[in-house]
Amino acid sequence: MSLKLRAESGRQWLNHKNPAWKLHKGKGDREFTHHINFEKPFTAAPRVFLALSAIDIENNEDHRISSNIQNITPIGFDVEIGTWQGTKVWGVCVTFFAFEKADVPGARIDTGRMPLKKVAPGYKLDKGQGSRTFVSRANFGFNFGTAPHVFLGISGIDSLAGEDLRLNFWPEGRSPTGFDVHVNTWKKSSIWSASIVWLAFDNNLIESQNARVELGSLNFLKNTPGYSLNEGSGDRTTQQPLDFAKEFTDVPKVITALKMIDADHEKDVRIKSQALDITTKNAKLEVGTWLDSAIYGLHLNWLAYLEGDVDPPASSSSTTTTTTSSSHATESPPPSSSSTTTTTTSSSSDDDLCKVCYTEKINTVTLNCGHLALCLDCSKIIMKNKDPCVICRGKITKIIQTYNT
Repeated sequence: MSLKLRAESGRQWLNHKNPAWKLHKGKGDREFTHHINFEKPFTAAPRVFLALSAIDIENNEDHRISSNIQNITPIGFDVEIGTWQGTKVWGVCVTFFAFEKADVPGARIDTGRMPLKKVAPGYKLDKGQGSRTFVSRANFGFNFGTAPHVFLGISGIDSLAGEDLRLNFWPEGRSPTGFDVHVNTWKKSSIWSASIVWLAFDNNLIESQNARVELGSLNFLKNTPGYSLNEGSGDRTTQQPLDFAKEFTDVPKVITALKMIDADHEKDVRIKSQALDITTKNAKLEVGTWLDSAIYGLHLNWLAYLEGDVDPPASSSSTTTTTTSSSHATESPPPSSSSTTTTTTSSSSDDDLCKVCYTEKINTVTLNCGHLALCLDCSKIIMKNKDPCVICRGKITKIIQTYNT
């Protein structure tokens, strides 16, 4: 049976330059609606994933923004951007991924949205200090058969003004029926609510030789060489190379979504991201800010895909492994000294996997903190970039390889 991946993606800037935009003035509930047309109509209304890839919010009030999808048809859909109370939003950029529903195992994709609010039992991101993590279970609309690969983005946030905007999120405990979403903040930051959106891809879409999907994450931190988003003023950008784990047969489409944000509360929060110079082998990811904003760190999730025929699965009982290279961090948790979950689940099959690539098994110990969290390849990249420990964010002085007896 022929399997096909039919998808379309894009990014759209929406801001105060549009006469109908009212989110940067006034008070109370305010919304802006924009229609996006697909380049090529679908045969039926597709499923659509929508995430934020850029934001521009004043710092005088709480950071409040929402993005939603309305009125999906085979030719397009409406994007609805909103804010409330006294927040001033000058603009956003949304990234979308629309896909044709496939009921045949081997080419299935699912998407969903998870609103996380302070009224949820055990939610503590809105109070206290230090690292705080809230965990909630996301369930797929069907059973994938094997644990799929997951791509996350953020579609909304409500965080307290007067404190730096610090937010990170990642998936763990992937299974054929769902996964755990971990949402974290740290130091004095307060997150009243966040809305996380996700895509889940059949493993065969990762393994296919022709039409296929590859996904991962890149970190941009203030101690990275060439990073200047935390100081100075004016338009500032920084880039990192992205090498695909396996060459595509044609130039793929690449989308980005914000994953981790660490922004100074004394300045307006201005963040932008995009993929550039895309080839069959690699691309560049760029993040930036402008005017006087100060961004201490960003993590970007990225997704590369190519439409067309998908190779049929070799066997329904075969074991599949990801082709995502170890430098592509799809799941990189920040410090987690306090964690709360909304559901009780069985022990994760990811427990022994590297907490950066979630592909290779953990085989190193980080010093001086002693955390067991990385595979050897990812540890080399983290040492090269002088990144902190992914568990406690402490300074890494040395990484030692471990061996099973």
